[in-house]
Amino acid sequence: MRTPDEIKRIILDNAKTDSRIRAVLLNGSRADSKQAPDELQDFDIMYVVRQMDSFLSSHDWTSIFGEKLIWQMPDEMEVFNGEEKPSAAFHYLMLFNDGNRIDLTLFPEEKMDTDFIPDSLTVVWLDKDNLFEHTEPANDRDYRIKKPSEKEFRDACNEFWWVSAYIAKGLRRHDIIYAKIIMEGPVRKMLLKMTEWYIGINTEFSVSPGLHGKFIKQYLSEDEYFMWLKTYADANSKNIWNALFQMTAIFKTFARSTAEKLNFTYSIPEQENMISYLRTQYEKAEGRIILRGKSLSLIPVEERYLDELLSFSANPVIWEHLPREIYTREELWQWYQQTKEDEASGKAIPFLIQDNQTLEITGSTRILDLDIINRKAEIGWTWINPKYFGTKMNTEAKLLLMDYAFSVLRLNRIQFRADERNKRSRRAILKLGATFEAELRNFKQRRDGSVGNAFLFSILSSEWELIDKRLREQLE
Repeated sequence: MRTPDEIKRIILDNAKTDSRIRAVLLNGSRADSKQAPDELQDFDIMYVVRQMDSFLSSHDWTSIFGEKLIWQMPDEMEVFNGEEKPSAAFHYLMLFNDGNRIDLTLFPEEKMDTDFIPDSLTVVWLDKDNLFEHTEPANDRDYRIKKPSEKEFRDACNEFWWVSAYIAKGLRRHDIIYAKIIMEGPVRKMLLKMTEWYIGINTEFSVSPGLHGKFIKQYLSEDEYFMWLKTYADANSKNIWNALFQMTAIFKTFARSTAEKLNFTYSIPEQENMISYLRTQYEKAEGRIILRGKSLSLIPVEERYLDELLSFSANPVIWEHLPREIYTREELWQWYQQTKEDEASGKAIPFLIQDNQTLEITGSTRILDLDIINRKAEIGWTWINPKYFGTKMNTEAKLLLMDYAFSVLRLNRIQFRADERNKRSRRAILKLGATFEAELRNFKQRRDGSVGNAFLFSILSSEWELIDKRLREQLE
């Protein structure tokens, strides 16, 4: 592979010996001293020329730069018809067999006063007529993030939420291509724009995000960047939904922060209306009954989510007081099969716990020992990713289950059981508003061989209205 110095020498030698070429300018990443050089950087070159037509009458003269692997002259291509193009310049995009690339622009000298647009990332390599004697040292000033007006900010927000609905429409119609084009087109464009403004605020609008967000990783936290990467999906509809909700989570965070710092108005109703709409479309697309809460939803147990459960099930703290352990894929598969059997027999109504913003699967819970004749059931077999211990997740999941049990199934009684050694679970049950009823002696055979007692609690339908109100207040 030819070195940068060799490429530069070829470019300059040609210009020095050709009287038609009056100046040579270097633009782009190689003109930016802040960017570490690498062999993949293009040489963005401008020749300011006289007798422009003499260059364009035959393009064979470009062979002086090397043997081309592929090249392109976009100004002559019909595929770009209708797109805005400079009226004066002509472009050669050339990739050579040795891996070097030169993007060469010819610009007519006689158009300098009328059509030439200065670029802050410019290094003058050759200037025969002192056309660029007042050029400042190259800097990225022209490429830095610009502070938006309030109207521009509000328009971007509206566009993001409006066009997100088209993704949902495509997924509802099973039109994956349409959904992906919208997601990677106008929706991502607005997400990137909001991300740039968020970065601009945090850097006093002094940095460049790079072409297509090339440098945003440098200015986001590790968690923020990881969330950004999760907005990319394959052609699987579930993964596209996941990515869409990840987009909405990032956008609303960055938009609200930007609005606060710039003292702009941000429409929370517009945001919440669209998130609710997308949730509704998601549920209809999946064809499932979902118990939806403020921050999480309970969704049916399906095989496609097992890998997510397995990603945290190896933590032994989860299984300390449960009837079985799930550490391996085989054990998880056995749990899944038994769960589906219990569901099919009517013994249980199992759910997975899913975060509303990211669609992350965070655990499982269920209604079990369902007795429709006597209108009673138990809530249990709850296991949650330990990183959510101490949060309101368990409370909200139980609230959704009880509301479904009392309001939809019309049960008279819900009971809870906890091993006598499971003090954390016993406290959580009491915090729900349940009443302690009894200690069940020698109720269970533990995995360690010991025989354990269990504590029994219950909530009755007549108590539910007050308990429901109190729990919802706790979750505010």
